[in-house]
Amino acid sequence: MAQVIRYAGAEYLIADATANALLEYSARLSRRATVEVVDVPMRRADGSRGVVRLIIGAAMPLASETSPDGRGVDADLEQRRAAERLRERAADIGHGGVTAPHPDGDGSRAGAHRFDSLDDL
Repeated sequence: MAQVIRYAGAEYLIADATANALLEYSARLSRRATVEVVDVPMRRADGSRGVVRLIIGAAMPLASETSPDGRGVDADLEQRRAAERLRERAADIGHGGVTAPHPDGDGSRAGAHRFDSLDDL
């Protein structure tokens, strides 16, 4: 499977494991109020491979959804290595979990739900 990552008005097709690692790393950076530049392997609409350079972390909106038309990106060696590098970089900054704001939108963290990883969402 693959996920479409939406970033700055563009869409990038990325393997599931890589997309999940990217989102986890971005969430950890956000909690530290910092950003990083990462290179992520991806597929273009024509099927060719490429690398996208993204700034992720605090105040950098990033969204992901399952590829709607079933276009899969194999979890090839390049994708597996990218996912592992992102996981390692996330581990280097520590585990702080992800905190979702309270649903009433008042901006407070009172009653917020804490997630230890994106798998808990």
